[in-house]
Amino acid sequence: MDDFEQYEKDCKRIRKENKKLLKGFEKELTEAGLSPKTIKNHCTNIEFFLDNYLMYSEAISAAKGITEIGWYLGDFFIRKCMWSTSAQTKQNASSFKKFYSYMHSIGKISEKELNDMNYEIKTFLPDWIEAVNDYNNFDDE
Repeated sequence: MDDFEQYEKDCKRIRKENKKLLKGFEKELTEAGLSPKTIKNHCTNIEFFLDNYLMYSEAISAAKGITEIGWYLGDFFIRKCMWSTSAQTKQNASSFKKFYSYMHSIGKISEKELNDMNYEIKTFLPDWIEAVNDYNNFDDE
């Protein structure tokens, strides 16, 4: 099996796992009493991150993807997602906090990983918001 075939096989396996994780996440958000619109927004944000960004150049599982959030919100999301705004950046950060809290609750990530991610978001969210605003408000002069 060549590298591309292995990549495709890994992506298929991970996407199947992601589907199960997203169903569980959606159920948890529903049980927490969030509105259907809010649940849909969180699930859509996480699904895009898991099934697109984490599969962009290599197949990365949801659990390992926790270390990719800074690169995603601080770079990829800003440059590659035409819907990137400061509000969407904040919404994605909230989605990550909720999703990875769920991942911790089902034993997929450690408390340290969750705490590190929350610290990263708290520390760098203002920078990511500034970067997305700068990117979307460039001057053609």
